[in-house]
Amino acid sequence: MTLDQLGMWVHLAVVVDGPGQQIVQYVNGTMVGTHHHQIHPPYSIRHAELGNWNAEKFDGNDPFLIRNFSGAMDEFCLFGRALDQAEVWELFRQGDPHPGAIIQSQIVKTIEK
Repeated sequence: MTLDQLGMWVHLAVVVDGPGQQIVQYVNGTMVGTHHHQIHPPYSIRHAELGNWNAEKFDGNDPFLIRNFSGAMDEFCLFGRALDQAEVWELFRQGDPHPGAIIQSQIVKTIEK
């Protein structure tokens, strides 16, 4: 994210692929980073709140104690499996509120009829 994107709708997705041992990050449906991980299933979010880790459950000396989300969230989805790149792109495309996407979507629907 850059400063010129403040106040703009942005689609963020993180995919944790256990068998592939990859964490893949997407911004607006486009892959922006991958990281190898050695975390093995089952995965657990443990003590968390949407937008903030639950600080009450952690030691006061935890260097990551403040991990809050500053902004507005329209939708949140948690899937039981890793999505592939095409599925993340489709989630972005379906949710994109920009006029260009809406017009393109209407054109495609008209052509399909």
